[in-house]
Amino acid sequence: MIQCLIVEDEPPAQKLLTEHINTLPSLALIGVASNVFEAQEFVEKQKPDLIFLDLNLPQVNGLDWLRSLGGQPVNVIITTGDESRGADAFDLNVIHYLRKPITIDKFMLAVNRYRDRTQVLQAQPRGLSDVKADRALYLKDGRELVRVPHRSILYLEAQDGYVKICQEEKKPFLAITTMKQLVEKLPSPPFYRMNRTFIVRHDCVERINGNQLTLCDGQIVLVSETYLGNLKHLRGHIEGSE
Repeated sequence: MIQCLIVEDEPPAQKLLTEHINTLPSLALIGVASNVFEAQEFVEKQKPDLIFLDLNLPQVNGLDWLRSLGGQPVNVIITTGDESRGADAFDLNVIHYLRKPITIDKFMLAVNRYRDRTQVLQAQPRGLSDVKADRALYLKDGRELVRVPHRSILYLEAQDGYVKICQEEKKPFLAITTMKQLVEKLPSPPFYRMNRTFIVRHDCVERINGNQLTLCDGQIVLVSETYLGNLKHLRGHIEGSE
């Protein structure tokens, strides 16, 4: 059974989420918290598997509470009427972002995403993968917010105020972001910045010739002097010496 906690201060929303949880035999409701202080007590004492968290809570909002948890392992599905906080929420690695009113089909989709994440993590050998299977960027493509799993990224290329996202088995798209923001969000290893324009994943590199890289799609990247240290770490990672 998946032990669930609802963090929501509005009684109608509490009732609806309770009904949705009771509809699915694999879910069990262990409590309802009306604010983050009650939620914190549930997390510390009962350690729920899955939290349905509203953002607009009294005294302390849901995102601030989530940030305060730091590295505590919590699985969170956001439930809110506020459409403007999606990017902030996904930066905190939430599972899904449900906008009210929450229908049962959207609720089930979110729960299935939690199941998918859990199954992948359980199947993944500890310490063997550089890119955690559940980690992803959430990037703006025009008006849309697009989920880009770390493991799908081949390389990133800055282009005229945008960043071109090149992925495995998908068409590239231009994201509204900056290289600085991406460097801060992507783990190294396996991602390395090579110059002002390129960030590459180590296993997309087909050949290294001096300070010139040939990528898996034939793209040529020249490593600038500023990032020669990154090239050294990239070589070490590929050769298994790091």
